[in-house]
Amino acid sequence: MEELAPLDINGNKKAWAKYKKKEFKEGKIEGLSKHNSEIIIALLKNLEEGINCTSRGMRTPASLLRNRRTARVLAKRCKNKDFDKLTREEISRIIKKENSEDFARNVKVIFRWMHRVGRMKENITEHILPTQFSKGKPPWVYLGEEDTKRLINALNSDYRALATFILDSGVRPEEAWRIRVFDFQEDFTILDLPEVRSNGERVVKKHSFERKIKLKLCSQLMKEYVEREQLNPTDLIFTMTQAGFNKALRMTCKKLFGKETIENGEKKIICEPTKGRESPDKMTAYDLRHIAACFWLKRYKTNRDLMYRFGWKTEERIFYYSEFLDMRDTIDDEDLITKEDKIKMENRIKALEKIVFMLQKNDGSLCGEEKEMAEELVQTGRCVKTKNFEGFVS
Repeated sequence: MEELAPLDINGNKKAWAKYKKKEFKEGKIEGLSKHNSEIIIALLKNLEEGINCTSRGMRTPASLLRNRRTARVLAKRCKNKDFDKLTREEISRIIKKENSEDFARNVKVIFRWMHRVGRMKENITEHILPTQFSKGKPPWVYLGEEDTKRLINALNSDYRALATFILDSGVRPEEAWRIRVFDFQEDFTILDLPEVRSNGERVVKKHSFERKIKLKLCSQLMKEYVEREQLNPTDLIFTMTQAGFNKALRMTCKKLFGKETIENGEKKIICEPTKGRESPDKMTAYDLRHIAACFWLKRYKTNRDLMYRFGWKTEERIFYYSEFLDMRDTIDDEDLITKEDKIKMENRIKALEKIVFMLQKNDGSLCGEEKEMAEELVQTGRCVKTKNFEGFVS
């Protein structure tokens, strides 16, 4: 098998290489003073190499770009005052005004590092708790099963294959774009999702795990897609951009679920917010994973199996989707019947069917051997009474 080249799906590696080549050489980051540029360049070099960090490991290009972006926002908010001369009150005021958990978290990285390497005598962000700026669960687009089918059928063949695959497998969008043809097994009925490939390429999200997923909805569609595109075993399944896919979802949703209104004499198509508090014309690939979670939650018998399919290590998300779908307690008497009870009930039904057949044959009466046979069928087919918690109540 040919060697796999490292992926750069979101262009982060290319963007980081571009900024690094230009700004590290010039010693100046766009939007930052010379002094602050020196601080942030030293920080980024350490983070890239995994040096002087609170947690182990080299940071990814995506993480480095986030820290660079945070530094630029911080410089703008403090009017490019020297970062190592900011006070605890000033940084608190800036973070509070920005009101973003991610921003607070990344600012803490900068000042924690400055304290660690001796550029500041104290960590002035030690008192900051990023979660206090959390805005709770973000809104997302929820579509029922019928509306989801309408959306899928309205997409073109390539986008339909990707959307159906995410809905079936439940994989994260970033995982979907990393899947290759050879990851499918047993005639496209099994998806073998590795954690990391031999070339070091990470497939599943960090803190998740590798898994084998049974595909129940998209096997034939994926098989036809691969044949139509004439893909080789090492080829990526999906090569369209995530931005292009999201745009197609939004445009299609707007056509399907939008309502025409007139505002200030102009015609506009407006989409009402869904149960997920977001309107369909804001849909993204990740909303399909939310919808998939709701779909499979109704069908899996155990939380453990559902957690495996979606790559979750805790039940927190199951509780969230259960509450979202008003599925707090759906147990009924039928769920309490054991497998053995069901077998006995089936046997009794078969026995009773034979007795009914004999009664119909003999005009409603039995005698002699047929009567003895009927009594024997009743005994061999007898089943226990259905359990209904009566034995557990004192």
